[in-house]
Amino acid sequence: MTQNAIEVIVRKKKVPLTSKSTNDLFNLPDVEEYEYYPMMNNINWDFLQQVLDVVTNPGSQWIIRKYGSHSCQREYLKPVAKVWFYFVRYNFMPISHSSTISME
Repeated sequence: MTQNAIEVIVRKKKVPLTSKSTNDLFNLPDVEEYEYYPMMNNINWDFLQQVLDVVTNPGSQWIIRKYGSHSCQREYLKPVAKVWFYFVRYNFMPISHSSTISME
């Protein structure tokens, strides 16, 4: 763990907030060796639109914040995407509100 790593509680364990520690905890492969890693380093507007089309119902739009992050209204998510949203929210991202999700 680096000295500057933020620590969070996951499944009642204090772990550094890094991709390696998260992958180790959930027995996931290293993302840098995963086949989708190159795709994730080349995200562009067309790709973001494709993601929106897959995970949301027709009529949904990206909300683009002034600092560049993209999010969409949770209410527009398709049922499977809502399940993943809640899984991630309650297992990885303890937050106080949940009206929007960030795609970054």
